[in-house]
Amino acid sequence: MRVSSLDGSLLDLELHSLLFSPLQSALKFFHVLSSSQTMLTLKPTFTSNYDPELVALLRLALWKVGIWDNNTSYGSLIQNLQYRTIINGTPLPPTKRQKLVYGVLTVLLPYALSKTEAWLTLSNDLSPAQWKDRLQRFITASETLLSTLSLVNFLAFLVNGR
Repeated sequence: MRVSSLDGSLLDLELHSLLFSPLQSALKFFHVLSSSQTMLTLKPTFTSNYDPELVALLRLALWKVGIWDNNTSYGSLIQNLQYRTIINGTPLPPTKRQKLVYGVLTVLLPYALSKTEAWLTLSNDLSPAQWKDRLQRFITASETLLSTLSLVNFLAFLVNGR
């Protein structure tokens, strides 16, 4: 069971990269038009400007057709696994609230984090401020804490299987 769950997670990551790579390739020839750019300057591509949005849309689509519609991700579906909630010893499918929380944590939170980091990177070049430094330290500390908790969760999963 544990190996199948881990394989399902790896399959989900692989599916995301398999779908995102052709999407990037298809959109790399589209350029963002700007009135301030002349014909002689190089224009940034659509994917370089909207990469976080494309990743979020792909994650949202995979979440919608996987978790929301089928109560499982595609990687877990291939492994014949279902997400369940145990209430009084009875396995039940996840509630809409649980699915929404999962979507917020896997789609909205990473998108907000990537946009905030990109904004901080660009704005630090323009006007360094103390609150921006604090926000950057908070984000770095939060990412470190999240990575540590993820490791602890993984180790607990290997030991308990839950």
